[in-house]
Amino acid sequence: MKALAAETRQLAYLLGDDHDLAVLRETLVQESDDLGDRDVIDALAALAGRRQDQLRAEAQTLGWRLFAETPADYCRRLHASWHAAECESARGAGLAGAGGTDC
Repeated sequence: MKALAAETRQLAYLLGDDHDLAVLRETLVQESDDLGDRDVIDALAALAGRRQDQLRAEAQTLGWRLFAETPADYCRRLHASWHAAECESARGAGLAGAGGTDC
């Protein structure tokens, strides 16, 4: 679960950075008359756009990996992992197969 949480957090950061750059680019376009040198503004907007492309590619790859399983498949895998941990604990305590444990 820690790895899943870390990957989910990374996806949130990537999408947040993309959003911040989108707001920056929109501001550059809307306020360009007040910001100064048009060439500098255009260059900055282009750099932001290229970085957005990189962020989106990374986010898409991570998103595909995170959401590859259907919710039902994820729940089955989580249940199986939980069951395996219970069995391991029961075996360690000498209880596997006793008292209704199905290991």
